[in-house]
Amino acid sequence: MTTQEKLFIEAYSFDRLTYDEFSNKYGIDREEVPVLYDRTRETTLKIQKIKDRYNSILNREVKHEFENFREFYIWFTNQKNECCYCQTSQEDLKKLFEQNVLTSKKFNATLHIERFDSTKSYNPDNCALACAICNNAKSDFVSKEDFEKFFVPAIQNYLNQKIGELK
Repeated sequence: MTTQEKLFIEAYSFDRLTYDEFSNKYGIDREEVPVLYDRTRETTLKIQKIKDRYNSILNREVKHEFENFREFYIWFTNQKNECCYCQTSQEDLKKLFEQNVLTSKKFNATLHIERFDSTKSYNPDNCALACAICNNAKSDFVSKEDFEKFFVPAIQNYLNQKIGELK
C-alpha cells in the first residue's frame, strides 16, 4: 500500500474529508483522488462496516464512553474474532449460518457488541464481542460470572456439536 493510499484511507474514513478537501490538503491532483478511492475501496468498505457498528451504539439509549470513532475502531480491531464467552470463531459462525445448521429470523453470524455489566456504559473495559446465542442468553439479567459458570459450558457443547455437523 502506498503512502498516498494510507493517507487517503485515514482522511476518508476517519477525518471524513471530501475529495476536494483531500486534494487541497495533501496537494494531490483532484483527478487522482477517485483512483485512490478505487484502489482502497476494499479497505474503506471494511472500515465503514465497523463505523456502522459504532453508529449503532451511538443510537442506543445506553451511554457510550468511546471518545470517537477512531478509539472505537482501535478497540474493535483489537478484539479476537470470536465470541468472548464460548470462543466460537466468527468463521465457524458464518459457516453454521451459510449451511443452515443455525437459522434465525432475527440474527446472523455477526458478533455482537456485548456489555459485561449491562448497568454500565459501552466502554472499552466493559465491552467485548459475543455471538448472538451468548449475547441473548446472557441478556441483562445474568451476571458475567454466573453466565460463564452456568451457561457457557452448555452453549460451547451445543455449538461444538453443530460445528461437527458442518460439511
